[in-house]
Amino acid sequence: MRKSGVTIVMMLLFVIAFGASQARAEDHQLTVVNNSGTPVMVAVVWSGGGLDPAKLNPDERENVPVPSNLDSVKVTVTGTCRQAVETFNPQKVDRAMITCKDNVYTIVLAVTKPAP
Repeated sequence: MRKSGVTIVMMLLFVIAFGASQARAEDHQLTVVNNSGTPVMVAVVWSGGGLDPAKLNPDERENVPVPSNLDSVKVTVTGTCRQAVETFNPQKVDRAMITCKDNVYTIVLAVTKPAP
């Protein structure tokens, strides 16, 4: 009985530690907004990871969790217009708005929440 109790306690500690590390790893939310008028594919990548490309329809937005310990994230946009790539610090930016003008995508970065 004692052995199973120790096992349960160890499993509980592992779950708590894993959950806490996951919560810290996804502190920042980046909102990607498609203002281009056409569907786009958006990829968000960083050193050692990233998210699979996601399709965003016109006027659609996607909240993307970004690890809080990063200082560089790259967003790539592809679609009917010419590709755009933007690299930025996610600790200073929380919104990326996609537009298409003169057949070229532009990624406009913004801060919608003041830093703590």
